[in-house]
Amino acid sequence: MAVAIILLFVVSVFSVGMAIIVFQPAIFDLSYNTTFWEKCNDGVGVTINTQLCVQRDSLYAGTIAIPIFMIAIAAVWAYLAVNRRDDL
Repeated sequence: MAVAIILLFVVSVFSVGMAIIVFQPAIFDLSYNTTFWEKCNDGVGVTINTQLCVQRDSLYAGTIAIPIFMIAIAAVWAYLAVNRRDDL
């Protein structure tokens, strides 16, 4: 049972890693071909530039958090797939 959980988890993490690699060109395009990286701190108070800072930070946080959540979901899925109860 433990071997099956580990194998499912390893395959799932590998799949998440491949998905991250596939989508990296899109993240690179969003990161380096937009203007909010340079013009984020030009304004004073709550302006469009502050909104661009929030968008930039949200993009970064999303690219970090989504793979972490996907790996956690894969771990739960691997455990539940092996410990399925048929007598319900």
